[in-house]
Amino acid sequence: MVKGKDREKFIEDVKRALFKDIALKTPRKLCNHCLGRLFGKAGSGLDNWTRGNALRKFVSGPEEAVKDCEICKGLFTELDKFTNLACEKLRDYDYSTFVIGTKVDPELIENEERFWVDLGAENAEQIKLELNREIGKKVQSLVGKEVDNKKPEIAVTIDTRYDSVELQIAPIFIYGRYIKYSREIPQTKWPCKKCNGKGCSRCSGTGKMYQESVEEIIAKPFMAATKGCAHAFHGMGREDIDARMLGSGRPFVLEISKPVIRNFDLEETVKKANEIGKGKVEIREVRFGERNDIIKVKEERHPKTYRIEVEFEHAVNNEKIKELPSIFTGRRISQKTPIRVVHRRADKTRMRRVLEFAIESLNGEKESKKASFIIKGESGLYIKELFHGDNGRTQGSVAETLGTSVKVNALDVIAIHDEEMEG
Repeated sequence: MVKGKDREKFIEDVKRALFKDIALKTPRKLCNHCLGRLFGKAGSGLDNWTRGNALRKFVSGPEEAVKDCEICKGLFTELDKFTNLACEKLRDYDYSTFVIGTKVDPELIENEERFWVDLGAENAEQIKLELNREIGKKVQSLVGKEVDNKKPEIAVTIDTRYDSVELQIAPIFIYGRYIKYSREIPQTKWPCKKCNGKGCSRCSGTGKMYQESVEEIIAKPFMAATKGCAHAFHGMGREDIDARMLGSGRPFVLEISKPVIRNFDLEETVKKANEIGKGKVEIREVRFGERNDIIKVKEERHPKTYRIEVEFEHAVNNEKIKELPSIFTGRRISQKTPIRVVHRRADKTRMRRVLEFAIESLNGEKESKKASFIIKGESGLYIKELFHGDNGRTQGSVAETLGTSVKVNALDVIAIHDEEMEG
C-alpha cells in the first residue's frame, strides 16, 4: 500500500516527467514491475512494482494483475524460483557479502528498448537492474548476508533463459613474511625440465624438479583450511635455491582461488604451516590481505642486505682486502643478465649501486683464502656476480679488483628494507 504523501509526491514527479503523454500511450498488458520501470528514474522511495501499481490506479482505476506482460513475458512472476536457485548454489559456501547479476533473453531487452522509443520513456530503468535488485533483496532475506555491489565475496549470475546459476568467488589473500632456513628448496614449484611437469623417471612421476618449495609448504595448510581449488604465490623478489632468507623475512602474498571456507582460524593455520616447514621455512606477521598487496609485493623495489662467504683461488693480502669497502661503497656496477638466469630473463645490461660494503671476517692474520662480507645493495644487484664476475659479464667485480678468482660458498639475505621492516 502506497502511503498518501509518497504517492502524491511520486505522481507529481512523473507528471513533471511527461507522465500523461507516456501513460496514455502505454499498453495495458504490462505487469506492475514493467509499468513502474518505465518511470524508474522519476521519483524515489518506491520500488517499481509499487510505482506501477500506483500508475495503473491513477490512469484507469483498479485492475487485475497482468500475467502475460508484453515486456518481460512473465519473468517477474519467477522471482522466487530464481531466488531459490541462487540460495541452493550458495548453500555450501562460507561468505558474508554477495551480489546478484542476471542474463536475460536478448529479445526481451530489444522489446523493452522498442517500448522506450515508442513511448518516449526517458526515465526508464533496464529490466536487468530491477531483476538484480529484487532477487538480491529476496536472497538477502533468506541467507542473512549483505549485498555488496562493489567488492562482493561471491558474485551470483543467474541465466534466466536456462534456470542456471554461476558463482564467481573472490579469492582470499594471505599476507606475511617467510624465513627460509634451507639451502635446498626453491621459492616456488619448479616443473621438471625433462617432462615439463607431466611426470617422468627424472622426477619420479611428480612433475617437479624439487619435491618441496616455500610456496607448497606455506600453501598446504591454507588450502586445507579454505578448501580452495588452486593457489598462487607472490613474493617480493626471490632468493636463489642455495641462499637462505633470514632476518625479518621476505614479504609474500598467498592467493587462494575459489575458497569454500573464508572464516578459519588464521593463527592455527600459521602454526600448522610452521610445523610442516620446521627447520626449512617459517612464516611470521601473517594477516588477511587484499589484492592491492600483490601490487605492493610485486612492484615495489627495496634495498637488501646480504651476508656472503667466499673463497679466493689464491690467498690475498688482508690489507688489499681491507681496501674493498672504500672501493665498493656507493659504486655503480654494470651487470649483464647472469648466465645462470639468462634462460628465463631478458639479456640486458643493468646498472645497480652498492650501498654499503663491510668485511665481516678474514680467515688469516696477514693474508686470507676465505672471507665473509656484509653487502647492502639496490634492488636488482646480483651479489654472487658482484664477487665472481660471471666471466666478465659483471664489470668491476671483486674478483677483477683483487686479481684472483672468487668462489661463492654461501649467501644469505639478512634484510629486505621495505617500509614494514623499517618501521
